[in-house]
Amino acid sequence: MSTQSIPAGQVSVVFEYVQGKRRLDRVLEAASALLQRVAEEPEPRRRLEISFELIRRHFSDDACLECDGVSLRTTPEASERTAEATADAPSFHVRIEGAAGDAGFLSARYDPNGTLGLTPVEWSAAMRLLARVVALSVGGKAV
Repeated sequence: MSTQSIPAGQVSVVFEYVQGKRRLDRVLEAASALLQRVAEEPEPRRRLEISFELIRRHFSDDACLECDGVSLRTTPEASERTAEATADAPSFHVRIEGAAGDAGFLSARYDPNGTLGLTPVEWSAAMRLLARVVALSVGGKAV
């Protein structure tokens, strides 16, 4: 079978599948690296800083992380803007319960120009994964 006999639509579907798989592989690599780094870091505050930097650098330039008395924001108004979801820029917000029962949260807004090139659906799934890693890093859980 030659490539000329394959309809363009099928080629497009295969191409998108391959690209999507590559994007998700990069997400898993980032999450794995984050998990490794926070596991090696004894200081809880530093674990949160490491997590926030990874999110800020690769997933959202508009993010806010507050947990265990630590408040990290990309901008002073980040927590207000991340609540404003649109079809083009979905937002993510999850409550994080620390080991001592302290409540915190992780909020972010989708950036279509992110370094990993994720679609909004892929980004939302990646943020759920990262939120769980952040919660684990402080001995808590994401709810």
